Amino acid sequence: MALKNFHNPNISWHVVKRRIGEELLHLAIVYIDAALTRGRSLHWSYVWDDQRSYRNAVRRLEKDGLVFLKPGEPSSVIGFTEAAITSAPRALKPERWWKKKWNGTWYVFLYDVPESTRTYRDAIRRFLQNKKLGQLQRSVYVTTNDIRPDYSDLLKLLYTRDYTVLFEAKTVLGQSPSEIVQSAWDFDKLRECQSWYLEICEHNLAFVLSGELSRPQLENLAREEMTAYLTAMENDPLLPATLHPKDYLGRAVYGTHKKIVGEIGKRL
Repeated sequence: MALKNFHNPNISWHVVKRRIGEELLHLAIVYIDAALTRGRSLHWSYVWDDQRSYRNAVRRLEKDGLVFLKPGEPSSVIGFTEAAITSAPRALKPERWWKKKWNGTWYVFLYDVPESTRTYRDAIRRFLQNKKLGQLQRSVYVTTNDIRPDYSDLLKLLYTRDYTVLFEAKTVLGQSPSEIVQSAWDFDKLRECQSWYLEICEHNLAFVLSGELSRPQLENLAREEMTAYLTAMENDPLLPATLHPKDYLGRAVYGTHKKIVGEIGKRL
């Protein structure tokens, strides 16, 4: 037996593609809880074969105020700022969203943007994706999160008032909350991707526990697992627990992720 490769041609979703800087930040933020860096630094520059790209990534992160180089330490030792933590993907701390109490209010976003205004359309699509809104109909999206401040920022940035509208509703299309959830988000595809993650990571976790993996193997597994985890959670809407479908696997994915991170962290 051997470690399972995270590539699976049967999964229709594309693996999350991230730059070295993003990978570095996410590893640091997650493995800090496993006492790998003890809240101070990260020593993984040698995980990346392309050292020039690694150094350039660190410089970009430093310029953006997300990391800092430590005086008197090797260039591979960096610290990261509070801004780095707050800018991290929601999936790194999903419990925050699952624990939110829902008051029964849906925030419904509608838009009608002419095809000729591509700039507006692209910006709205990014907004919908970043806020994890679910699609009920072609241009009708919903969320349980109060996105009024974010919507206000969108209006100020793009002057989209003529093309978009946001309103609150206690019911949508006469459907129950569970029906809305199943209609707006593709939980079948989500389950497929999250099942893929669980199958591979539960197998690889056994190898970590066996103690047979070398340090380089553990380092590469940590990096690959992080990408696989974020892929499995990329399209998870992170809804309040009261709205989770019965067969929802997000919690199991996060539990397995924490286990493998903890065990790898102990061994590095």
